[in-house]
Amino acid sequence: MTSEFKSVVDIIQNEMTFEQKKQFANQIEKLFQGIQLKDAAAGMIILASNNNLKGAVITEMGNYFRNELGMSFL
Repeated sequence: MTSEFKSVVDIIQNEMTFEQKKQFANQIEKLFQGIQLKDAAAGMIILASNNNLKGAVITEMGNYFRNELGMSFL
């Protein structure tokens, strides 16, 4: 394990393949099933105001980065 810090944004933009990005997006989208979203801004408002959903997104992100990319979080 290296000690090099990389932001999640940097990893998504620069290190993930198109297929990995697509798989990651699909995993996160599953958390929003059943929620009516008109646009991304509405999704961000819901995410900011719903601690359970926010926690689920963070957990799913961590799981994906650990299990699919072999990375760890600080």
